[in-house]
Amino acid sequence: MALITLGSMVGQASGRVGSVIYSHNRGGSYVRNGTIPITSTTAEALAAKIRLGSLASAWQGLSDAVRLSWRSYAEANPVLNRLGQTITLQSNAVFIGLNARIVASGNPPIYAPPITPAPGGLLTIAQTCDIGPGGFGLTFTTTPTGAADALWIQAYQHSSDALNNVNNQLRFCGISGLAEASPFDHEALVTARLGTMVAGQFLTTFVSVFGTTSGLLSTPLRITSTIVDTTP
Repeated sequence: MALITLGSMVGQASGRVGSVIYSHNRGGSYVRNGTIPITSTTAEALAAKIRLGSLASAWQGLSDAVRLSWRSYAEANPVLNRLGQTITLQSNAVFIGLNARIVASGNPPIYAPPITPAPGGLLTIAQTCDIGPGGFGLTFTTTPTGAADALWIQAYQHSSDALNNVNNQLRFCGISGLAEASPFDHEALVTARLGTMVAGQFLTTFVSVFGTTSGLLSTPLRITSTIVDTTP
């Protein structure tokens, strides 16, 4: 799905033109291919569906006062979409979105909105991807992360170092420990999610600082196209 910005000649677009569908939601106007939905049955997809279903039920069980507090939080904390436009999410979307991260990290959900801001992001980061006797890991500053913070790691293995736009291909690989110090070996996390690393392939990794008690993420730092090699 691609976001679009409409000009003065077209204020709104909705419907299908051939195989292309134009529509809009709270995040703005967008265009997508009209495809037949495919049901994903991977373990990760099924786990995500279970988390979302559980959190949707939890939202229904909140009191009106607590729901109002989430609405106030959502209105006070707008987010940027991929076009850099400021949008306000619905209160239930904020509740489910933050808690989906928290539960995925193995922590219990929160029922009141966060009272602390997102953690500060990393200042620098570098990656080595040697699947032989050499090093595999992330070297970063500032180190260590906060006492309740961890590294939030997303990655994508690909065959071309010229590939720039990988946002739709990124997969959440996992988090580090709390108060993680540099360097951090993320090979096991990446391999468990993406499969065996292959020498000659490239690994693009996005790393944020994750507040485990708030569900908030810092702005990620991107490591582009690190070649996977193996020391003899």
